[in-house]
Amino acid sequence: MPLLPRLWQRHPRALTATTLVVGALAVGSNPVFLHAVGLILRTQPQPTSGFWLISVICAAFCAVLRWGCRSPRADGAFLLLGSTTLVLLAIDVVLRLAPPVELTEQSRPPVAKTRNAWGYPDTEPRPSAATRILVVGDSITWGVGTTREGARYHDLVEKELREQGRDVDIQAVAAPGWGLDRYLEAYRRVTPEYRPQLVVLGFCLNDLNHGAPARELHDNIEQRGQGGVQQVRNVLGGAARRLRANEWMLATLMQRRVGNLLRDAGVLERDWLDDHQTAYRRYLERWWTDERLLSQLRADLARLHNDVRSAGGQLVVLVFPYRFQLLTGEQRAQDRLGFILDELHVPRLDLTEVFTRAQRERELYAPRDEGHPNDEGHALAARVLLPWLEERLQ
Repeated sequence: MPLLPRLWQRHPRALTATTLVVGALAVGSNPVFLHAVGLILRTQPQPTSGFWLISVICAAFCAVLRWGCRSPRADGAFLLLGSTTLVLLAIDVVLRLAPPVELTEQSRPPVAKTRNAWGYPDTEPRPSAATRILVVGDSITWGVGTTREGARYHDLVEKELREQGRDVDIQAVAAPGWGLDRYLEAYRRVTPEYRPQLVVLGFCLNDLNHGAPARELHDNIEQRGQGGVQQVRNVLGGAARRLRANEWMLATLMQRRVGNLLRDAGVLERDWLDDHQTAYRRYLERWWTDERLLSQLRADLARLHNDVRSAGGQLVVLVFPYRFQLLTGEQRAQDRLGFILDELHVPRLDLTEVFTRAQRERELYAPRDEGHPNDEGHALAARVLLPWLEERLQ
C-alpha cells in the first residue's frame, strides 16, 4: 500500500489536523488578513493573493471528506485536495518571499479606503483655506500607477506648499475613465462650496475619446476596440482583482516569461499585451486626426475654461504623455492639443520634454503600462507644477 494511504489509515486525526492548520496558516500569512485585524500597517506595496482562499476551501473539503465519508474514493479525494492545498500554499509563500516585479508594482493605487464628503479618496475639503486648488483628472490623477499613499503629484505639491507655511488646500476630483464631460460636471458640482482660485486639469491624451460625447462620435477602444480574447481576459481579471487575487497578475507574468521562451523557440510570434499596446497607439494617432473629436475637445475645454474664468479662477492643463511617445518622439497629439489651448488662451504645462529627458535615466511608468506614471513620474510632474503654482500665489 502507498505511503500516504497507510499514514491516513494509521493517523487520520493527525492528517486532518495538519490540513486544517495548513488552511489556517494560509489565511494567517495573508497580508490582507493581517492588515484587516490591525497586526500590520501596509505602508509599502505588498503582493496580495487569492491562493489562500482556495487553500481554505480545499482544507474545508478535506475535513468534510474525513469526517463524513469512509470510502476509498473519499480517501483518494482527500489526498488530492490535501496535496492541492499544499501546492497552492507553497505558490502563495513563494509569491510573498520573492514577488516578481509584475506583482509588486502592478497598477493598483493604494488610495485611502475612507472618502471625504465629496465621495473621493482625499482629505476633507477646507473652503476656509486661504488658497484653494482643485485638481480634476482621470486615473492618473486618481493615483493608478503609484505604489504608496501620498505619492500622487498633487499630494506632493500640497505637502511642499504647506511646508512653506502657506494655508493651502488641494482637492483631487478624479476617477478612472473620466473625460472632459465628467471633468466639467465635477467642477460645477463642487465649485459653489469650494470656490477654487486655481484649477489644474490633469490631461491624459486618451481623454480625447473618453466620455459620452466622444462615444457618440467615434469608436472607443476601451469598449469596442479590443479583440474577443482580450475582452474575456479583462472580465476574468476584474473578477480576480475584486477577490484581491494574484492569479490575474500571475497569468500576465506567465504570458511574459513563458511567452519569451516560446518566441525564442519559434512557437509564438507576438505577446498579446504588446499587441494591445501597439493597437492602442494606432487608435490614439487616429483619434488626434479626427476633426469631429478635435472639435468636441475644443468645445469641452472652452466650456470648462469659461466656467473657471467666470468664477474668478484660473485654469491650467497639465499634459501627461504616453511612454511610447517618449521613446519615439511622436508629439502630434501634443501639438494639436497645444494649438487648441493657445486658441482658448489656456496655459499648459506639457510634461513631454521633461519626461523624455528623465526616461533616459530611470523608469517613469508602472511596469508594462504605457500611460500611468509611477511614483517617480508623479514626483517629476509635481516638480513641474509646483513653480507655476508658486508664481500665481505670490
